[in-house]
Amino acid sequence: MSQTRFYRFDNIRFILIVCVVFGHFLEMIPGTMSLYLYRIIYSFHMPAFIFISGYFAKYSRKKILFTFLYTYLLFQTIYQLFERFVLNPQQPFRFQFTYPYWLLWYLVVMIFYYLLIPIFDDRRYYIRIIFIAGSIVLSILAGFDWTIQYYLSLSKFITFLPYFLAGYYVRRSARIQQFLNNGWPFYWCKILLMLGIVCISCLYLWKNTMIIPAILHGSNNYQLEGYEPMIKFILLIIGASWIILFLFLPFLDKKIPFLTSMGQNTFPVFLLHGFCIKLASKYNIFQFTPRENLLLALVLSVVIVIVFGNPYVGKIFQRIFTGNWILERMKKVNPKQ
Repeated sequence: MSQTRFYRFDNIRFILIVCVVFGHFLEMIPGTMSLYLYRIIYSFHMPAFIFISGYFAKYSRKKILFTFLYTYLLFQTIYQLFERFVLNPQQPFRFQFTYPYWLLWYLVVMIFYYLLIPIFDDRRYYIRIIFIAGSIVLSILAGFDWTIQYYLSLSKFITFLPYFLAGYYVRRSARIQQFLNNGWPFYWCKILLMLGIVCISCLYLWKNTMIIPAILHGSNNYQLEGYEPMIKFILLIIGASWIILFLFLPFLDKKIPFLTSMGQNTFPVFLLHGFCIKLASKYNIFQFTPRENLLLALVLSVVIVIVFGNPYVGKIFQRIFTGNWILERMKKVNPKQ
């Protein structure tokens, strides 16, 4: 795999993290346009992030313990303290770690996905197809369950599992890599085809008012949110269509000044921007016209990504807010480790 291929994923990450921050701001902005943009963004941004996570995933007990579990426990504690002393000081308070605080669900599902990699890591194509098909069926069936939902983010874990598996297998499939890097004439036909499908999906999300924001979160069941399994299946296809389009777009395959480097530090942006979102909601900063609110949200999103996503903050974040410092001390105590 060439280095430019990794630039593609850094560039995609930058686009996605801006969408994540912007999407969270959109929750505070009333209006038809903000709701439509919210539907579009939530139809692909986390599916694509999960896909990329699967693409680069490799079983590692150290990563599970010190990147995901340690960071989850730390931020679950910090966010709960932030909620108690800054956002809602009058509310009853108790620590808990079985229901991830808001955006921390990502860390929990990553723990589960990485723990399952030894099971999923099979070279046989028919086994991989069975796993992918089974994960899609499981994702659809999860919508009938009333019990899992937010507990340990199990509903999200099941809902987004097809994307993680797809990313994991795409990286390890020579046939798919060849398909993604095919000759230019056919290559542009594939781009136009996927662009058309994505445009149709945007029209579908515009017209189908049944798709409310809660449906796109992947946590609640069909009866509670009032939608059908077919809609969830269509949403799976929409997410996959965006991912394929991102993989085809030629201009993303190069190192782009500023954008690529920011895309290499999306982890701190994802975990730290939540404080900004919560404060913006507490102080109700979106009090202008709908267009002005959308513009303000977009500008703030880019600023937040620049502040938290620059390499300097990334280095500090890795040293303080992940378990890397524990690994460094372990190496000093036992250099052979």
